[in-house]
Amino acid sequence: MGSLTTCNSVTLAWKAALDEKVRYCIFKQEVRGSYSGVFARAQDFCDETKLAEKSGKVSCRRYHRFSKHRFQNVIMQKIRKLQPDTTYVFEVLVTKARGRTLAYEKVWATTHRSCSPSYRKGKR
Repeated sequence: MGSLTTCNSVTLAWKAALDEKVRYCIFKQEVRGSYSGVFARAQDFCDETKLAEKSGKVSCRRYHRFSKHRFQNVIMQKIRKLQPDTTYVFEVLVTKARGRTLAYEKVWATTHRSCSPSYRKGKR
């Protein structure tokens, strides 16, 4: 498998819920300026919709057992159309059929600076 991060995409992976009827919504938010100290705060999993409200929804869907994005109990989804050399915060919210929602841990990722082939080979 190739790199999980390129200049314009990031591949996210998370453990699938046991219930196949759940819906996964992926949100992204571009990080601007300094974000030092962000890691010192404890994440509040009960109040995770705040990031979702301030960020852009990438997709909302179910991943059935035979989905091409699902490998055993792991779901992998490529997020495209990102900007080079940019840091993003991604969040996956899982919603059960009756509407209960829980967030996975946020994932921080920075896209590669350049899309040139020489950059991919480590010749920056």
